[in-house]
Amino acid sequence: MTLIHMNRSKILTSIAAVLLLISSLVAQPGKERTQQIVSALQHEEYESALKMLRAAIQQSPGDPQLWTMQGVAYNRVGKTKDALSSFEHAIKLAPDNISALQGAAQIDFDEGNADGIPLLERLLKLHPDDLTSHAMIAVLEYQQRNCVAALPHFERAVSLFEARPAGLHAYAACLVHQRQFDAATNVLRQTLEANSEDAQERRVLASVQLMAQHPDDAINTLTPLLKDRKSTRLN
Repeated sequence: MTLIHMNRSKILTSIAAVLLLISSLVAQPGKERTQQIVSALQHEEYESALKMLRAAIQQSPGDPQLWTMQGVAYNRVGKTKDALSSFEHAIKLAPDNISALQGAAQIDFDEGNADGIPLLERLLKLHPDDLTSHAMIAVLEYQQRNCVAALPHFERAVSLFEARPAGLHAYAACLVHQRQFDAATNVLRQTLEANSEDAQERRVLASVQLMAQHPDDAINTLTPLLKDRKSTRLN
């Protein structure tokens, strides 16, 4: 099964996440300098925003909003280590800071870092029905080979994986690992339906159907491949 990196097929679009964050910050009460920083972020003037943020943080080091915005700016210029440090500091100042939790979790997730799991779990405590957080935990737990922890989150977020075969493969792999073969075949049928011409998809589904003690289903799955071989030989 293919190791899945959800960042490469993003659940969260970074631009949208930044704009959402900025919108929430604009709505919060703040001084004129905060509005200037927000404006710089909105206009993608990240270096200018960082310069203002450094000065603002020197004056108000206990303001989690400033640290969160600094995390956004660092992230947009590719300084993910500094961005993560900023988000983590914002979380220390305000443990339920959703924007900072999301920012830090996204960076950990993009890097396949299991440190993102407790951040995402904290987000789920604040928003239990957030499918994106469920999906991200599922992938991170799968990458840690912890299928017992991953499966409930795959189940909750399956709709987000429907257009992502790699995600469904990961889900099916965990089901097979837990010997839930019938459930795994149902998931793999979805990937085959999305790409019925893929011979490897057919082979994978057939192998799991055999594990599930459904040999007739496996034969039906493989029949198109056998017909193709026969046709090739005749030609």
